[in-house]
Amino acid sequence: MVQLKISLSDNLPGEATRQVFKILADSGISVDLINILPRQVMFTVSRENAGQAIAKLEAAGYNLDIIADCAKVSVVGGGMRGTPGVMADFIEALKDIYTRQTRLIQVPRNGDLQLEGEITGFDLTPMAIGSDAFSQETKLTITIKVKFVNTKDEKQNFETTMSMHRNFPNSQQLFEVQDQLVAEIVKELTEMIFNRTVANW
Repeated sequence: MVQLKISLSDNLPGEATRQVFKILADSGISVDLINILPRQVMFTVSRENAGQAIAKLEAAGYNLDIIADCAKVSVVGGGMRGTPGVMADFIEALKDIYTRQTRLIQVPRNGDLQLEGEITGFDLTPMAIGSDAFSQETKLTITIKVKFVNTKDEKQNFETTMSMHRNFPNSQQLFEVQDQLVAEIVKELTEMIFNRTVANW
């Protein structure tokens, strides 16, 4: 795999981050091991997709730091590779909920509240085994690792893993229901993160 690191120098780093993932999603390129900082975003892509990802992002004007032949030790849901765009949806949902429901202002660095996250699992599990020994449903589970820092009250800091799932009948293929299920799961996960991080604000 190849790690790509992008420094965000404009006045709206959140918008630039969303644009990066949208470019990759529109090109059908899956990303992994995502780390989002106020002025920097890092992620990995497969070696097969690296050339296309680099070309698309450089064409859009981004300067990249590239580390080739990376390795990792982790357990990641096998379906993650086939789901480009999920992280872009997540970033948009988080921005939306904080904008609509708080008076917090997004700043490029040194915020009072600092939130980092990465999707670590996108898993399909057979469920509801019938009398014929075949599963009747499949469970889609999305798992996200979240790190929260409250610079005003360190007691509020936490790092945790959250997950949410939806079941769908085996009479349907994942591609038929994925957009709806992902939207529902992302909505619930963002609400969980929001309630955990700003309940006292």
